[in-house]
Amino acid sequence: RFFQTISKMGSYFCTPPQLQGLLSESYRVQEETQERIAHDMHDGVTQTIIGALYEIQAAQDSLVGSPAVASINLSRAQDLLAEVDQEIRRVIYDLHPPVLDMMGLVVATKRFATSSAPTFNIECKVTIEGEPRRFGKHTEVTIYRIIQSAMQNIAAHSHANQAHVYFEFETESFQVVVEDNGIGFDPQTALSIPDEHLGLIGMIERAESLGATLKLQSQPGEGAKVILDMPSPKYVEKVEI
Repeated sequence: RFFQTISKMGSYFCTPPQLQGLLSESYRVQEETQERIAHDMHDGVTQTIIGALYEIQAAQDSLVGSPAVASINLSRAQDLLAEVDQEIRRVIYDLHPPVLDMMGLVVATKRFATSSAPTFNIECKVTIEGEPRRFGKHTEVTIYRIIQSAMQNIAAHSHANQAHVYFEFETESFQVVVEDNGIGFDPQTALSIPDEHLGLIGMIERAESLGATLKLQSQPGEGAKVILDMPSPKYVEKVEI
């Protein structure tokens, strides 16, 4: 099986106009994230709080004449406020999953794979080889964002129904592989027009910031792999999975 393989750093592909485009894309993603949060808070949290306030008002109005009805209204308000709590937790988790700080990269990736499966409609398996270790906070966040981006690309472009995230912890190296069973693509073509594939360039830039390399292996009709290789990983501690 022949894979077209490319391992280039972002600076190789990015001319000054392309770097400007990448910066613009970064700002666009930030704006979209803020807009999505505002939309979620307005359509989800705000409307649910208004519903809870109506139920509390109805309970107050019924408290003297119909205590049983007031109790029902308060129960509904309690249920609505529980929904608010869940929605706020979801929004916060999307911004920065607390489990990443508390439990580390592998556990956070497993949670992401499980929680995103219904949204992406993709079954995602996570496997580990070697003894799981933790990195510093910046390194873990960066690797996690690369995995997220790879999964989002799979959901958006691959037409896959299965994905696999594979961690390999070795003393002298660390590797993450994200692969899918989708339609595949030509990496050389994709990276030759970076203006249209700034997501891939962003992943490469993130890898470069860690002193790592990012490889893309794919061909049309054969699925795809994103491979992050980090030589001489600076592990912080072992972790129980």
